Amino acid sequence: MNDDLNREEILKNAPLLAKWLNLLFLLILPAILAQLLNNRFTMVHMTFFYALGQVLNFACFFAYGYILLKLSDVETSYHTAGVCNIITASLNVVIYLIEKNSTSIFCLVLTIPVVIFSVIAINKEYHAHSAVLSGVDDALSLNWLKLWKWYLIFLICMVASNFVIIIVPILGLLTTIFAMCGTVMVNIFQLFFLYRTAKTFKNISTHTL
Repeated sequence: MNDDLNREEILKNAPLLAKWLNLLFLLILPAILAQLLNNRFTMVHMTFFYALGQVLNFACFFAYGYILLKLSDVETSYHTAGVCNIITASLNVVIYLIEKNSTSIFCLVLTIPVVIFSVIAINKEYHAHSAVLSGVDDALSLNWLKLWKWYLIFLICMVASNFVIIIVPILGLLTTIFAMCGTVMVNIFQLFFLYRTAKTFKNISTHTL
């Protein structure tokens, strides 16, 4: 009986999941472009492109949060992820507006909640993806949980490298490189898993029409 009910919920929500998850996938591409534009070189030498990257980054965060909120009708964890993304975007706007007129310490203080809300958003999003895939594609569902663990490992390495580099510079540098490469791999797998997740529900909704 429970399996029948679960199947009915999957069939009911498949079109909605396919639509919004596909938009999430497409939104990651401009978000990557925004990250490429947001660096020290563009901030100093190409201020127009740096500002463009910041605006694009804010827009992507707000849009990403909005889409996650639309998905919260299916899985409640999407709601928390969406709210945290919007809070992160709002704090980033504040940091951008005050960074030229405030001390670096004040901006650093504001960066701490940005990191916290970002981590919560990713945790809730990955677990939500895993939850909606449970009973549909258990292997992919498990992959989302594994991806969260790898994200957390590389995040811890990145934080630890800031302290290790003070004590053992070469080890700290290697840890930073390891964490950065790992973060890139997590982003690639997130893109791949998101595409597969959207495609899974698209196939289900197509077959039930």
